[in-house]
Amino acid sequence: MTRLHSATRRIAAASALACLVAAPAALADSVYERFVNFHYIISELDGEGDSVDSELAAGFQINSTFWDYGRLIAEVDIRKFDEGSVEFDVQNASLGIGAGTMIADRFYVLGAVSYDDYRFRIEDNALSAPDNSVGPLVITDSIDGLGFQVGVGAEVIESVEVFARYKTIKFDVDGDGEDTESLIRVGARWAALERLNLLVEYETYDELEITDIRIGFGLTFGG
Repeated sequence: MTRLHSATRRIAAASALACLVAAPAALADSVYERFVNFHYIISELDGEGDSVDSELAAGFQINSTFWDYGRLIAEVDIRKFDEGSVEFDVQNASLGIGAGTMIADRFYVLGAVSYDDYRFRIEDNALSAPDNSVGPLVITDSIDGLGFQVGVGAEVIESVEVFARYKTIKFDVDGDGEDTESLIRVGARWAALERLNLLVEYETYDELEITDIRIGFGLTFGG
């Protein structure tokens, strides 16, 4: 847990610094080019013949342009699942860099690579910890790897953007070589006020079998 908190703090600090020093972008007319979003997550974890809803899940995303077409994308999400005596936490942080451009003033395309870090924690209060320790059985694990993503979006009506993203992550697994995760995200963002935007997203993971609905708000900066 301490390693995760340190990693997320480093990513948040690096992202904030990058946002401050980023050069004015050629796409400054778009309200969605430089923003920070905070979101509540309704998350569902599919198990063997059963599913568990999250007890607590939330996160944030920072998106910034730099130079003419460069993009910085940073995300942190924390999910907590509770099923009787068993608690399961999934926490992930991602820092990506890529390029994007507007087409005909209404459509955009995006490609990026990222470093992705996932942390898992299972606590079973029905089982005792191993000898020479006190308390319930707690198992922690972490994986990290390189992510690749592509995205598209369009302004369907004034101040309303819809978008989709596909991302695949190649994880380095100790002793087992590589493992791959893929996820799909679709959503809509509405610029309700000059600096305020509202967000709704749906995302699904293939291997982790997690489904998220994100509801949040964001603030644009710069420009």
